[in-house]
Amino acid sequence: MLALFAILLAAFINFSNTNSAQALYLDKEDYSLGEQVLIHAGLESGSKIVITSPDGGIYEYFGDLKDTTPFFPKKLGRYTVQALVSGSVADSKTFKVTPSSQNSQSQSTRPLGINSLRKNLNPVKYDFSLDENPEFDFEYKSKFSLSYTGLSSKKYSNRIATSEGDVEASVYDLRGKPAMVTPELEETIEGINIKIPKTRGVKPGVYKMRVKLSKNGETVFEEKEFAWGLISLNTKKSIYEPGEKADLIMVVLDSYGYGVCDAEIRLMVVRPDGVVSVYSPEDISQDADCGLYYASFTTKIEGEHFINVSTVVDGKGLSFDTHFLVMEDYDYEIIRTAESKIDPTQVNLFGVSIDVSSYDDVGSLLVKEYVPSVFTISDTSAEVVDGNPKTLVWRINDRKAVLKYKYSVPLIWPYLYELGPLNVNGFEEYRPWYVAVDPPPELHVVEGYVFINEQGLQAPTSTVVFVNSTGTQEFFYTETYGPPGETGYYSLSVNGSDGDEIVVTAYNATFYGRINTSLSGNPSITEANLTLNITRDPEANVTIDYPPNNTIFYVDTTFNATSTITILGNDGVNCNATIGFDNSILNLTVGENFTLDRLSDNS
Repeated sequence: MLALFAILLAAFINFSNTNSAQALYLDKEDYSLGEQVLIHAGLESGSKIVITSPDGGIYEYFGDLKDTTPFFPKKLGRYTVQALVSGSVADSKTFKVTPSSQNSQSQSTRPLGINSLRKNLNPVKYDFSLDENPEFDFEYKSKFSLSYTGLSSKKYSNRIATSEGDVEASVYDLRGKPAMVTPELEETIEGINIKIPKTRGVKPGVYKMRVKLSKNGETVFEEKEFAWGLISLNTKKSIYEPGEKADLIMVVLDSYGYGVCDAEIRLMVVRPDGVVSVYSPEDISQDADCGLYYASFTTKIEGEHFINVSTVVDGKGLSFDTHFLVMEDYDYEIIRTAESKIDPTQVNLFGVSIDVSSYDDVGSLLVKEYVPSVFTISDTSAEVVDGNPKTLVWRINDRKAVLKYKYSVPLIWPYLYELGPLNVNGFEEYRPWYVAVDPPPELHVVEGYVFINEQGLQAPTSTVVFVNSTGTQEFFYTETYGPPGETGYYSLSVNGSDGDEIVVTAYNATFYGRINTSLSGNPSITEANLTLNITRDPEANVTIDYPPNNTIFYVDTTFNATSTITILGNDGVNCNATIGFDNSILNLTVGENFTLDRLSDNS
């Protein structure tokens, strides 16, 4: 019996840090009435602090009690403080409260710092659609400062000043660039409610909400990721008759806003009577244009139908909810024909056609279509009214009309826009239409020189170069290979779209260099020169000496694995190397045949 072992060797530098739990203690034993008592503990989540007042009153505090818990006594006498872990008393302390005059010479307690507050930034959910307000609750107030009075309902942009400190909110994309949005902040009983205002256009992707809390020279940060506009679904009509087929058009984008090929989509349609139709990935067809998917549903009964589409992108679950109506009789029929995903790099002009039919007694139509203010509108009979949103107005002396217009978008992508809902004589289309601006990535040539000093001395041949195309989240590898005198030259093809940011990194044993630039569309070659002028941090470099790659052993053979470990960059301490064997073992029984077509490069 043969066994093929894939040998995995990893090395890392480990700096240990021991942290023991604090005992329960108070900053002093005697307090004046009304003075703040600071209770210090090192208790894990699930523990609690119990305070018993002189009259037998009980105060309990739960949660992660690792920091300072403040308490304001309201009665004179001796108090008992107990730390309970798993229901048992782990520690106990007492303190005495006397009238203010008796403790006039006592040491005053130090002010409550922001590091003692329990800070928690929570999004109401992870993924938001374009027509939703991404919303967060920043809980940071001490329970002793909570009050139902004195709170203002006023909303503030980016920053708000409260009794517990100044709170500032900002949003960044995954590349660390500020997003062009302005969060609104409103004070609540337990902290701050943060909302990003709804918009008709957004750059889809994964973002980070960052909250800064400042007070008395102290500053702390809380940060949470959220997805915005990564999955959407359109239906050609928002109201169908029983027996009609509803065409469902879905768009799935990745963390940077680019189309996802071969996504495993789950689709669910719930009828008004509770009957659920569940679509597996095999029931959903994929367009040749990456990120675009199709399905259909045949309606049977009247009422509101609920739709949920979900998938997993970059390891995170995404979900989108929408709905459509099924009715025998309704006043207006609206059929919209438009694209769900567009590429303005080919032709930046896209048509929309809307069939409107009236079934009421009104013999004319007043129709209003709403589009983002950044759209350029052409080829239409509508009156175009500038504003935010931009409004297209038709006045039709008939019960039926085919309304058309064309639009151009800013050359910014990826981006997601909202069209509609259409308004006909006050009747509103049941849901908006979503358009994703998402040109497919193309191969771009990236070339340049790697230098080892500022005087222009080129790096030797075989210096490693990596290019990270952040738009497609792909890494590309090459080495310098130029002729004598041009040894630092490199060139490679990178997948991405015009304007995508790339990160070029080159390194040798002791230094590295890095440059951020964007893929060029004109000219088609992106030049990126860089210098190895940054000292590498200590890191372990592992070379497997034995066995070599593609080694085959009998399963009962004993062998030694040897390796050489060196430290690159500065000196390091506490280095460890671990040799691991994965489960890539081929077991053949008597009479069994097996053909291994290809060995991986590192097996």
